[in-house]
Amino acid sequence: MTNISEAAVKNAILGSAPERKEELEKLWLEHMPQVNQIEDRLGFSLEAGSFGLILFNHKTMCKIWLLGFAAQKSFNLYYPYLFLSQATGTPFAPLEITQEDASSKLKESIISLLESVSYLKSIESIEQFSWPQAVPKPDSGKPKDINGSMAFDILCITAAYCFLHELKHVQFRNSNTILDYHQEEYECDKYARDFLLEKIEVYSRTSGYDLALLKSKRGMAIALASVMLLVITPEDNWKGSTTHPPVLTRIQELVDNINVSDNDYFWQYLSCLLLSVIEHKKIAVTPSVVKTQQGYCQMLLAAIDSHLTSASSATSTQPIIV
Repeated sequence: MTNISEAAVKNAILGSAPERKEELEKLWLEHMPQVNQIEDRLGFSLEAGSFGLILFNHKTMCKIWLLGFAAQKSFNLYYPYLFLSQATGTPFAPLEITQEDASSKLKESIISLLESVSYLKSIESIEQFSWPQAVPKPDSGKPKDINGSMAFDILCITAAYCFLHELKHVQFRNSNTILDYHQEEYECDKYARDFLLEKIEVYSRTSGYDLALLKSKRGMAIALASVMLLVITPEDNWKGSTTHPPVLTRIQELVDNINVSDNDYFWQYLSCLLLSVIEHKKIAVTPSVVKTQQGYCQMLLAAIDSHLTSASSATSTQPIIV
């Protein structure tokens, strides 16, 4: 009997990186991962278990879906300001755009979707959730409007990246490779990233699609998966835990290895995602001129890191009451 979940995951990966079809088939035969959709439960469920299992549930897929549409709204909100700042040399102050009514409503919609993602972690079933009217449901097919279509395409690649990450965990366990928890997470990130990007030139040549745009699109999807960690991880754990490395370090690994131009769409998309998190968490950002999109994105990462350092220092200096 065909495993519907397994077929869906394989199709997502092949649709995202058609040039890796033979490798994926060989990999599947060698490691025989068992992809299973489990019942909804509290938290976030997408993980590699024992005996080659890769487990996920519908509620988790809905979280990723909602985040993808929040990301699209963030891109629509912030991208014009990033472009204008670079073109005119005018400093961009993210918190000031709430003065514009249309932008204010869009920002409220983004925050609402981010809060919905967090709320889904706290309930046991998607049946307990009221679906946002402005977002199509995952089972309704690919949206026909430009924004919905863009979000859908990026989300498909994001899902492929997430499952490739878990697939690498399966490979490590099957080969009895022992790494410390942090090192294994970094290696799984690298594997998923490389699978989508390493042979992209092959697909560009055979398909005729522009290489730079292909890399931008896949990079944007990986950026969405990476920033998702900031959204689903409690802020107290952004600096890492015993089992997972710091979130910003994992994002920085992507930034250091993406190999695109300084003004590529990748940087603008990642900056827009970071700005939505910054707004949601009320993190201070100094008004700055966007000299390059890459430089501005790095500045946002530094602002989040500075926020974490300040929060950590404030916590450590609190008086102990006994």
